[in-house]
Amino acid sequence: GVIDRDELQGFVEPLIAQVRENDPDNRLARAFELRVELTWGSRMLSRDETETRITELRNMLPLISGETFIREGVAKTLNYFLKQERDAIEVLEAGLLLDPLAAELHGALGDIFMEHERLDEALASFQRAQQLAPENPNNYGALGKLERRNNNLAAALEWERQAIEIDPQDHELVAALATTLYQLKLPEEGDRWFSRVKALVPGSETARTVELERALAKADRELALSIAQSMVADQVSMRRGAFFIALEAYVDLMTQAGRAAEAREFLISVKPEIANYDVFPTFGQGAVMQRESIVLMTGLESFETRKATWLKFTNNLNAMGFPWNSAESDMFYLDLIITGDLESARENYINIYLNQPMATNLSRHKRKHQPIYREIYDDPAVAVRLAELDREYDQLREEIGELMLNPEWNR
Repeated sequence: GVIDRDELQGFVEPLIAQVRENDPDNRLARAFELRVELTWGSRMLSRDETETRITELRNMLPLISGETFIREGVAKTLNYFLKQERDAIEVLEAGLLLDPLAAELHGALGDIFMEHERLDEALASFQRAQQLAPENPNNYGALGKLERRNNNLAAALEWERQAIEIDPQDHELVAALATTLYQLKLPEEGDRWFSRVKALVPGSETARTVELERALAKADRELALSIAQSMVADQVSMRRGAFFIALEAYVDLMTQAGRAAEAREFLISVKPEIANYDVFPTFGQGAVMQRESIVLMTGLESFETRKATWLKFTNNLNAMGFPWNSAESDMFYLDLIITGDLESARENYINIYLNQPMATNLSRHKRKHQPIYREIYDDPAVAVRLAELDREYDQLREEIGELMLNPEWNR
């Protein structure tokens, strides 16, 4: 989180190229080359391009059997991008047959189990990873994520606190904790941890993200808008959701102020190519900006124009093989709204989106200000469910506020 994607590639690619030049048949160099293309490449790969690279890597795994980093990358791509859960698990289990003590593989297996709601198996995998590598804070963070999935935020924060104690120099761990406290409207508690973020890596995009969350927690809309707009203009990275958090805050604040048209013009001025809906933007920031530019058409363009533009966008996503339409994501019910299936959108929003654990998304109870969501929020059943979540949020805020009084949180 201290260097960005381009800097990382600048370090890695010359080393790989040097080995490949001196030893063109070096399997490990080729494996790292493919891993970089899959994970940090300068452009988003199509599904066919991804499958070609994964096939080559899978064929190489028996020849570089001890390389857990490569194996873990293959499994993650199979599961998260290609949606081949069974194959991903097989790749990891094959690695564990060779090295049962590979903590990274146990952790990766736990991530896949957790995503597919196999929570008991996820717990066993994460616990094994933590036992094998008790010095690795990521294993404590994984157990924290699992507790969030179990809707037990207090237990999750305890794991996150232990991760910070193991690696107190990791500013992102501290930032995540400060963010949680700000999202719970506990600004004084958040400030204690935010001060550590600024001391560790002052001026970082992580610090800017936490500062944005702080402004939102304090209802300082002018400051929040200024921070969010500058982060969008600077095209901060997608790491830990930094760019998406800034973009969503900017759009929501501008819409709330009745400045939707101005917001859309700003996004296009920052990245003009997003206005060409026939072409999919090169990388992550452009894709989410293009999506928001379509959402901002509401009230500015006709239903038919907005729908036709959205279909171009989603068709491009489908052509890339990008798995965007998971029923748990807001993209799914947003698609239903824009294409005119409001009944299904409301049903999905109530029964799936609003039924996910509050601890996994502390903004789940919030009403967005964009006009596109109005017909969803006007539904009486949605209003009842959101009121229930408001009460759950208030209880959670009180519980965590009391937790922060304990001695271990005030050393």
